[in-house]
Amino acid sequence: MSATSDPRQNQFLAALPPADWLRWSRQLERVELTQGEVLKVSGHAMSHVYFPTTAIITMMYLTDSGESAEIAVVGNESLVGIRSLMGGATPYQVVVHGPGGGFRLKLETIQDEFTRQGPASRLLLRHLQAFKTQIEQMVVCNRHHTVDQQLCRWLLMWLDRVQGNELVITHELISNMLGVRREGVTESALKLREAKLIRYAHGHITVLDRSGLEQRSCECYAMVKKECDRLISGGLIEPAHALGACRAWGVDSENRPQREQFLPDLQPHSPAMGQKDGEKWTAAVDSQPTLPKPDSLLGDLHPDASVRLSRAARARAALAQARHHGRGRRGRRRRAPRCRRGCRFAP
Repeated sequence: MSATSDPRQNQFLAALPPADWLRWSRQLERVELTQGEVLKVSGHAMSHVYFPTTAIITMMYLTDSGESAEIAVVGNESLVGIRSLMGGATPYQVVVHGPGGGFRLKLETIQDEFTRQGPASRLLLRHLQAFKTQIEQMVVCNRHHTVDQQLCRWLLMWLDRVQGNELVITHELISNMLGVRREGVTESALKLREAKLIRYAHGHITVLDRSGLEQRSCECYAMVKKECDRLISGGLIEPAHALGACRAWGVDSENRPQREQFLPDLQPHSPAMGQKDGEKWTAAVDSQPTLPKPDSLLGDLHPDASVRLSRAARARAALAQARHHGRGRRGRRRRAPRCRRGCRFAP
């Protein structure tokens, strides 16, 4: 198998556990992506999720007046279409701006895997957070930084996704991605060439001094790279504060969460406990060497993965368990019903 035809050249697929990889690999479809190919039109949902290996795919937002701006770029470090897991159409366009190879999988298959709540779903959440981080930082960069800084940031982000130091792209395409005038891109590129940081001619840009670009770039590149490396390169290792949350859900590397073990009336958005009680609860769950028993009174988790229970929820859970064992509100065993004369009714 050649390097370009190896699915695990994509970092997301390479990070899948063996069991998940075996299941996914049977349904992967190899695709060749060409320059300018539109994978999704604005306002429509994607039918497949793409895993680039050598291609570069960008998400472009198009305005009613015909102007455009790049909101995210994806190479072999992640996947394209993860936003579609939330359902519905997305307001941006997905375009191939770096031709190459990749693989794709039907969206329904990814959604089924996401609902399994296994290791693959946690990996999907990491990449979704990395995608969200890139979009957020793009908004800040386009609003507050100069064209020179944006161009340096853009060149560095693309260098991270190509082999070598040469980019095949025109100033016109760069201006469309940055959402600025073409003349502004040309002026900034001329400054970088005079500083001997890049060399460009006939749609080819060669980076001569990467460290020089990093110094002239804004802080957005370093922030996005640091956060994405933490989320994506971190694999499936759970942080210390999330370990107790996974145990509370009944999640480990092999088993799916058994939510039916817990009481149905515990809601994730119930009022939180006090800070001290929350810390004690988190420490108690983290210290458990095994998964909780099915009858453990563990509440649902908040979306931020913190393990917190409301006092009202704990009281309801204790009352429900007491009634289940035939005890009343005060913990006493219920007596058999009697008539006015004191005769006990047959059970």
